[in-house]
Amino acid sequence: MWMGKTQGEFSKERCSLRGIHLLREPEKVDGFLAKVTITITMKPTLLDAQGRTVEGALKAIGYDGVAGVRVGKVIELELPGSDVAAIEATAAEMCDRLLANPVLEDYRISVAL
Repeated sequence: MWMGKTQGEFSKERCSLRGIHLLREPEKVDGFLAKVTITITMKPTLLDAQGRTVEGALKAIGYDGVAGVRVGKVIELELPGSDVAAIEATAAEMCDRLLANPVLEDYRISVAL
């Protein structure tokens, strides 16, 4: 206890004073919380150096039939709502604004209710 507050209470107050938003569970809309999976990969016209390195390493350890390796990232998140089109539109906006580099990367969105 410090100044009559527990450490958790003090930390929350301190964060709110600094404008830091603490993570919290998303609120359900109409009782639904959709799981969104976003797969981001390099555009096919660009050289995927990491994919080439992985392909070479796989061949070096005996997997001769491997070809066309592409390395990307998968982002999973939850969004409130039950309208798949609206959820996909929100996820696409997130990708365009932050998650993917539209010059270098493509993305695929999958929604599961």
